[in-house]
Amino acid sequence: MNLPEMKDPLHLAQMHFLYSMAQAIFYFFPRQVPLISGTLIRMSLRYGNTSTSALAYTTYGMLMAAMLAEIKSRMLLPRVDALEEDEGDPRAELIRRLQEYEQIKTAAEGIDELPRIERDTYTVAASKPDLVRQHADPEVEIKEVLLALAAVLRRAEMFAKHEVVTEALSVRQRMGDVLALVNGQEDFVSFGELFRQLSFAEIGTSTVQSRALGGLANNTLIFCVPGSTGACRTAWDGILVSQLDSTHRPCNFAELILRGHH
Repeated sequence: MNLPEMKDPLHLAQMHFLYSMAQAIFYFFPRQVPLISGTLIRMSLRYGNTSTSALAYTTYGMLMAAMLAEIKSRMLLPRVDALEEDEGDPRAELIRRLQEYEQIKTAAEGIDELPRIERDTYTVAASKPDLVRQHADPEVEIKEVLLALAAVLRRAEMFAKHEVVTEALSVRQRMGDVLALVNGQEDFVSFGELFRQLSFAEIGTSTVQSRALGGLANNTLIFCVPGSTGACRTAWDGILVSQLDSTHRPCNFAELILRGHH
């Protein structure tokens, strides 16, 4: 192998010591020969070659050849049950390792076929360009400016300020005002006008849409008010409940009915 030469004295001494022990270990401890050979090869690959490295490479090659020859011979020779029970079948072990290798190789090839970033696909990012918009100045004549200014001045004259405030007035107070209005007039105030006076305190200006009237026909009192519950309650509580009471003073609708019977 094309490796540099080993020059460290300590490593050279270690290589020489292991080499001198290899012969004795081969005779007395043959199972340790692969360990000695592997150590010599590992040091040669790490620190460089020496004259002893050739022996280590040769020994390793002989061991590999012997192992393959043993496996081949066991495949050709008939099985011996006792030997197989002690050491196992090297052929089965070899087949198992080859199957594991095939599985790992197939999985690696399948993973390699998957899309991979920076090989098959690439992530990109586009930056937004700086857009500079240029707007041309409009062409306007002095006559158009004067006309627009005149229109603005005309609209300004139409604006006016209005101040709207709420009036804190209860239904009872509004009824008092209505009664004062009725008592202060010589003419009779109609039922519809009185109803709208009471309705104004509840719904405000929406009372202009209310239609209400009342009268006496064939000695029968008739009152027409809007169909909402609130309008009926206003008419009853504000006007009818007291006017249909014969004890109400100074006057009431009950007196009109009694007068019609006489």
